[in-house]
Amino acid sequence: MKQDRFLIVILGIIGLLAVAALGSFFMRQNSQSYGPDDTPEGVIRNYVLALNLGDYEKAYGYIATNNLKPDFEDFERRLIERKSQLLETTIRIISTEINDNHATVILNTAREGVDPFNQARGYSQSAALIFQDGSWKIVDMPYSLWY
Repeated sequence: MKQDRFLIVILGIIGLLAVAALGSFFMRQNSQSYGPDDTPEGVIRNYVLALNLGDYEKAYGYIATNNLKPDFEDFERRLIERKSQLLETTIRIISTEINDNHATVILNTAREGVDPFNQARGYSQSAALIFQDGSWKIVDMPYSLWY
């Protein structure tokens, strides 16, 4: 009889831990929010977050206006085609160098492995920004995060 009670207590504890883990998992999904975008780092962070959230209009707004900027429909189509690659890519901002109205942000980008035995590969890459019309705008990004 005491063994049955002990087993029930153990199963109850395991059940509570499982419920807590699931609750934590679902509460943390998409919990990131946009931050200030008055620095080159903030623009990069918000751009990548917008891509991950599928907010392509917001991401498009962070791109510098120049002769290479596609129209919004082309931008959105290209990113939707590569959505899985975007979701597999993570970034970490390493450093920023600002010279007048130009900035270079050094990033460590990693793409998750394609199967359970592959490790994520990290690369040091850079993003280029300019100060245009009163705010920082992206001129170039690593390929996996660019249109």
